[in-house]
Amino acid sequence: IGDAWKNNSMGNNRTIAVIDTGIDTDHIEFQGRISEYSYNATEDKIVKDYVLEDGSYDWSLVEDEQGHGTAVTGVIGASMDSVGITGILPKVNILTIKAECDSEGVFKRTSDLVYGYYYAIERDVDIVNMSFAYEYKIKTKSPFNLPSQLAVDSDIITVAAAGNYSNGSTYMPAAELNIIGVGALKENSFEIADYSNYGESVDVVAPGTVYTTKNDGTYQKVSGTSFSAPLVAASLGLYHSIKLNSDVIELLYASTKDLGTLGKDIIYGYGALDVNALVCEKKGTVKFDMRTNVIDDITKSFVINHTLQDIPEPERPFSVFDGWYYDKEYTRELNIYEDIFTKKITLY
Repeated sequence: IGDAWKNNSMGNNRTIAVIDTGIDTDHIEFQGRISEYSYNATEDKIVKDYVLEDGSYDWSLVEDEQGHGTAVTGVIGASMDSVGITGILPKVNILTIKAECDSEGVFKRTSDLVYGYYYAIERDVDIVNMSFAYEYKIKTKSPFNLPSQLAVDSDIITVAAAGNYSNGSTYMPAAELNIIGVGALKENSFEIADYSNYGESVDVVAPGTVYTTKNDGTYQKVSGTSFSAPLVAASLGLYHSIKLNSDVIELLYASTKDLGTLGKDIIYGYGALDVNALVCEKKGTVKFDMRTNVIDDITKSFVINHTLQDIPEPERPFSVFDGWYYDKEYTRELNIYEDIFTKKITLY
C-alpha cells in the first residue's frame, strides 16, 4: 500500500458508497469524510435534508446500531492519523447508505438494499461496496440485475461479498455478471477460508480477517467475506484515483495471483488480490487477432511479468478453437495461463 500512497493515491476526490447497517458517525476514523448526502434507505431520508436546532445535520439517520457497517467502512476508509488504524483509502469520501436489519444483523428487506444501490448510482459515486449475500433460487433475474447494469453504464464499479455459508450455491448480488464477487482467504494463508462461499459468487479472493473499526469508537479483529470485499473495493479505488479512464476491472483480474487450478476456477475465481501488481506494476496490452472478419479482434490489458487470467476462446460455426499462437504460421503456441507476458504483443 505504501508504494501506492506515494503516487498520492489515497482516495482523494473519490467517493465509495457503503450499503450496510450504517456507520459510527462519532468514530474518530471517519470525521469530516462522511457525506451529508448519506442516505437511510429504509426511511427514504437524506441526511442533508434534516437539520437539528443547532444547525447541524441529523446524523442519527445513518447511525450504526449493529456494528457491521462500521467495521466494513473502516477497512476502506479509516483515516491516516496518530491513533488506531489506517484504511486503504484514508482520504476517501464515504457515502453511507443504511438499511434496517434485525438484532442478528440480517437485513429485513431486500428492497431497501436495491433502493440504496439506485441511490448510490444517482449520486454518481465511483465504487459501491455491498457486504451482504442472499441465496437466490428463483429462475428469473435477481433484483440487483438492472441496477448493476445501470452502474456499469454509469462507469461505477460494484463489489460484493460472496457470503459465509461454505457452499457453491448462487448468492446475490455477488453472482451478478456486472458485480465483482469476493471470497475470503484464511488468515495469513492463500487457502480458501472454511466459511467462504465459492462458485459463481466468486471472481477474486482476498484476506478475510482484518483489524478494523468497532461501533463504540474502538477497534476489533473480525473475519468474513464482508471484509474481503471492501479490501478489493478500496484497492480498486487506489488505482481508480490514478487512472480514471482505464479498464480497472480487467486489470484487477490480470493482476491477481493465480491459485487452485490454472486460470479462473470455482474456488478462487481469477485468484488472490495483489494490490502492488494492480496499482504499481507496469501494464501492457495483448491483441487477440481472430484472423477473420467474422469475429472482432479483442485487446486485453495485462500486468508485465504476470500471466493473463482472462483469455478469450472464440466460437465460430463449423470450427473448433485450437489455441492461440505467437506467430501467423501457428508454430509457437501460447501455454494458456502459464506463459508470462513481458511486452505488448499480438496473438493469432
